[in-house]
Amino acid sequence: MPRACSVCEHEARPEIDKALASGGSIREVAGHWQLSRSAVERHSKAHRATVPHAAPGVTAVATGTATAAAEPEPEPTPLERVEAECERRRQAVLALHAAQASAVGADALLARFAQERVADGRDVLAPLTAAEREALRDADEWARWLPYRLRAANAAWAEANDRRVEVKRAVLAAQYASAHAELQAHRALEPEIMRQRAEAKRALPWGAPTEGWKPPCLLQWEERKRELEHLVHDLTRELRKVTPKIGGTR
Repeated sequence: MPRACSVCEHEARPEIDKALASGGSIREVAGHWQLSRSAVERHSKAHRATVPHAAPGVTAVATGTATAAAEPEPEPTPLERVEAECERRRQAVLALHAAQASAVGADALLARFAQERVADGRDVLAPLTAAEREALRDADEWARWLPYRLRAANAAWAEANDRRVEVKRAVLAAQYASAHAELQAHRALEPEIMRQRAEAKRALPWGAPTEGWKPPCLLQWEERKRELEHLVHDLTRELRKVTPKIGGTR
């Protein structure tokens, strides 16, 4: 069953639409608001330009035409789902790295407590307050557990990325098989196309130039053949990128 657009329902939708309208990339917008790139891209194409965001209780009115109800967002494909999960786990790793860079250690906290006491005219050697002891305990616990959390987040990200590659490989393999079968079937039509070409050539008026002449059926057949060959070539190249190599390389 189709689901509602996750970006349309986001509390920061006006800011998201403004960022997209000002030229922000799909990747940047998705990363900033912790959304999947596929959801932001679908929203940008289907909803942002046609359905204005209205505040609760206010009816949206389109200029010159009646605003139709937003169409439900189509269900994401399996590849889109694993890509969104992979991006979510990547953002979790980045957030932990940012927290690690900005973490305040116990020594820094004690120095800050001392500076605050001097500024307030309090005794620097007085026992720590309950709030100060709790802050130190939290800082110590965070420092001890952060490496484990970061290692677990990296492992989860690697697992999601492996799953993304596996699903992408399956999708590309299916597309390649379909395109290759269509190309083979198209090539099998060559004798019939050549027969039609010979008949069309015999039907030409006497004295008409025939050097390099091709009937429309042959031109269309050759154009479609080139398209399928390019598609099969591109899919083969993409498949090689996500297919693990067997054995070592010399």
